[in-house]
Amino acid sequence: MVGIDKIQLWSPLNQLSVKEANPSIFGCNMSTKQGGAELPYLLTDRTGRSVCANSIYHNSRLANYSINAKGLQLQFNPSKALHPYHLTGTGKQFSETIKGVKQELLSIGIDANIDQMKLVRLDLAKQAEMSKPFGNYIDAFRMLKGKRAKEQRQYPSGYIVGNTRWQTIGYDKGEELKQHHHNIPEKNLMRLESRWMKGQSISAQFHLNTLPALAELSPIDLTRIYASHLTDKYFPKQFEGDQMVMGFDTVIDQMKTAQNRYGRGWFIKYVSAISIDAFIMQLGGLEMVRKALLEVTTKQRASDYLKDLTDLLYFKSKLDAQTNQQTVASLLYEMQERFAA
Repeated sequence: MVGIDKIQLWSPLNQLSVKEANPSIFGCNMSTKQGGAELPYLLTDRTGRSVCANSIYHNSRLANYSINAKGLQLQFNPSKALHPYHLTGTGKQFSETIKGVKQELLSIGIDANIDQMKLVRLDLAKQAEMSKPFGNYIDAFRMLKGKRAKEQRQYPSGYIVGNTRWQTIGYDKGEELKQHHHNIPEKNLMRLESRWMKGQSISAQFHLNTLPALAELSPIDLTRIYASHLTDKYFPKQFEGDQMVMGFDTVIDQMKTAQNRYGRGWFIKYVSAISIDAFIMQLGGLEMVRKALLEVTTKQRASDYLKDLTDLLYFKSKLDAQTNQQTVASLLYEMQERFAA
């Protein structure tokens, strides 16, 4: 199931008011630059009190509210509001959570129309029990093509690929929960989050920019958008008409598979596929292969070669499945089947 992991909304200052900027309700960011510059004027609350601060904020278990010179930012996780790690999409529970956020906003004295606030960040996530511990998949993450990704790096219990507009992060959800003292029955629980970091990228992908419009999407819509995004940005598309027979574990049957798939030239394709993941990992992943190709050929030729390479990579993953081998290609294929199928 694909769920909503984070929502961030924004409203300009001229479309909100604060009943009373009471220190018992709001924290206040009063930091100044070196030299003791005066704090900027922020707002006047409805009691007539002028507030000079970088920002005021209120954080609760349900949501975080922050007002600065740019306006109100409201952030909440509709899934975590209901369960420590189960994911929730749109529907009745989602609507109830939104209702709770609206009530809390009023209770702390902020008058703003949530339904008219602009969506400026949206995270969708899916999690699955994998066949191996998370660390086994790091090399598979390095294989992700990350179209137009400027950032691709590993951190202690995860891997992130993306840029300033969108990111996808995979991590060991079981380990994270363990650190927060949650014991779970699932083993090897991996979560893959796709994050749209700008209002423009949300509009381009979802064709909406408000909370009510998001609520109108069905869980099926969320799953389709999530899988489409992963396929487009990360996982190479499998060729249509791929009718390889599964379940055999002999070289003869693998050769027959290659022969049926490629026809003339099948043997060179087969031999290339056998060693393809080792070649890609020697360079550090598909992105490094792309950069190497651009040094020696045109952009179009490099794109064509990468398409051939990803086709071979997925062919290799299915050969690995026939012999029950664990390779980088087979782990990448498992990730695609669990998250982007």
